[in-house]
Amino acid sequence: MATQGERVDPRTVRPIEPRDAERVRDFIARRWSSSIIITRARRHDAATLPGFLLEEHGVVVGVITLNDERKDCEIVTIDAEGWGRGIGSALLERAEEWARDRGCER
Repeated sequence: MATQGERVDPRTVRPIEPRDAERVRDFIARRWSSSIIITRARRHDAATLPGFLLEEHGVVVGVITLNDERKDCEIVTIDAEGWGRGIGSALLERAEEWARDRGCER
């Protein structure tokens, strides 16, 4: 877990679990006004998608949600509290690993 002001370690980013659903929904809705997101003419409830999160002191400070269909992987949302600490970069690094593991081509 990173403390305030430190760069985050991508290894502290963890998969979103079912127990995180409400906190993820709240985090996304604060930034997007809703957890319902439209991408490429598709409707997603971002809070129900696979993804990764970063917590500090029990508080969610970063979330990335993902969608995969066949060989296409897509970032649906990515959000972080603050900037300059590498939260977004750490989330993206984990998403790239996730996409590679699934054999995504795009």
